[in-house]
Amino acid sequence: MKIEILAKRVAQKTKSPILEKLILGEVGRDDLPENCMIWTGASTGRSGPRMRYKRGYDNIPELTIIMDRPRPVVNFSGKRHSVNRLLFDFATKLDYPYRLESSCGEAMCVNPVHYLPKAIRPGGFAAQETCDMELSQVQDGPAFVEDPWTLQEVGEFVETALEEHSPTSWQSLIELTFLGEVPHVLIDEYLKKIGKDHLCLPATTK
Repeated sequence: MKIEILAKRVAQKTKSPILEKLILGEVGRDDLPENCMIWTGASTGRSGPRMRYKRGYDNIPELTIIMDRPRPVVNFSGKRHSVNRLLFDFATKLDYPYRLESSCGEAMCVNPVHYLPKAIRPGGFAAQETCDMELSQVQDGPAFVEDPWTLQEVGEFVETALEEHSPTSWQSLIELTFLGEVPHVLIDEYLKKIGKDHLCLPATTK
């Protein structure tokens, strides 16, 4: 996924256009509002209790029951990323290893302003927490599935292309960088829906 696509998807999934500008480097952390920005896209985790191995100060794993919380995730550059961590990295360039602590308590909030970095000390407790083993990962495998494109999302990209670039053909439309990973079949479907048949996918290439 190109960074332009990531920026637009994050803005759509949070209904926060300013996050698109943050990812593209047009604004900084100080420009962000104080309100929660709720992620509505893909997430890992389950609601409710589950079993988990957690290491204590003696570094011995113990089986405990914890209340699970969903975590916002997104695919970018071929990897799965925590959305709040990814946005925090875009907003704040720190030169030491750290983990994030939420200040608002909202599991699906991804506003970088609502997260505080906590340095990971070599061999310290914070470092040990990253080594926790979760039973759900062993028993159930990866819980993440990238949410598919919807016609509404594709429509927002197409409308942006029509307004800002005025393409005159299918080829000139799909050559736009930020449409690079948008499914062509949905672009074609949306163009037909809004009566832009002259921009639709040529019949010879279907």
